[in-house]
Amino acid sequence: REARFSEALGALLNELYELHHEFVVQLMAEVGGLSGLAVLWRCSAGLPHILLMTFWRVARHASNGLVMLMLLQHLFTVIMTVDALWRTLRGTIKSALTFHKAANRVGKAVKKARSKEGDS
Repeated sequence: REARFSEALGALLNELYELHHEFVVQLMAEVGGLSGLAVLWRCSAGLPHILLMTFWRVARHASNGLVMLMLLQHLFTVIMTVDALWRTLRGTIKSALTFHKAANRVGKAVKKARSKEGDS
């Protein structure tokens, strides 16, 4: 039983190593001839395409459906985490802008009140 487990673990680690190696080789081939701006564009706008193509290659080469489900779970976890971070950052910025707007209005009201006190 332990031998089967160690064989399955070895096969899983071997597939993950092959996936990592293929990913690094393709990443170097894609990024090797690009300028800094092109690399930034590929990483921001082309990232979904790169992830989907990498996932497709894994699906084509994987022999174990369980491995595919595990990778899919991690992929969705990463996507949801990035989405949550973006929503938190956007909410923080909106809140800061609201407080800034309120502070400006209070400042104007205080100046108006002081100018009325000075006139009377």
